Amino acid sequence: MMVQKSVKCMLFILGLVSVASVAAHTYKSHKVQIILAPMSQLLSPMYSFWALNTVAGGISYDFSAVRTIGSSVIATGLIYPKGTVNKYQADYTVDHHGNPLNPANSLGGWVAEEAIVTEYDLVSNFPANGTRLSVDNWSFFFNDSEDQDNLYAVGRVKASVLGESNGSIVQYGKLDVNGGTGEFKEESSRPRMVDANFYLSTAGNMLIKVKFDKEIEVKY
Repeated sequence: MMVQKSVKCMLFILGLVSVASVAAHTYKSHKVQIILAPMSQLLSPMYSFWALNTVAGGISYDFSAVRTIGSSVIATGLIYPKGTVNKYQADYTVDHHGNPLNPANSLGGWVAEEAIVTEYDLVSNFPANGTRLSVDNWSFFFNDSEDQDNLYAVGRVKASVLGESNGSIVQYGKLDVNGGTGEFKEESSRPRMVDANFYLSTAGNMLIKVKFDKEIEVKY
């Protein structure tokens, strides 16, 4: 009888350990980083891709392609804690220690839908600082889930300066948070605004540094 109780007790403890390991970590901050790596071999298209739907009806996956007025973009990336990547890095698909980034060490996924309102590209045809580039809808799927602790935002992205140096802001945006699920379901429990700065690496991938006007808490 004592043996059975001991076994049951041990199984219960192991169960708690197992649950704790699945529940994993909690991240609390005003800031996150998004990695968009359309040319990367490290991040599969499932987690990071960029697709331009042209006015003519074709689709381009060339990140350097011209975005014409009226075209639209679908982009996906991975979300990481602040400080994961240094904006001065030559390649944003590794952290600042040089370790490859992957879905397993992310906070979740990000999806953006962009309506292009000014013609531009990221090679030479870039408008003046402050020019509105696109109207965006963003979704933050924390823990890569569609039904818990997610945030949705809409706003504009504008041009900064292209080609100054690695680590300089190329684009910037301000978005209004207009919805959420899970911990962010109630308006009072979620941020109101999102500020974003975009950086383009020499490797051709992008870092988006995001700052919420209110601290968020997510499990991952």
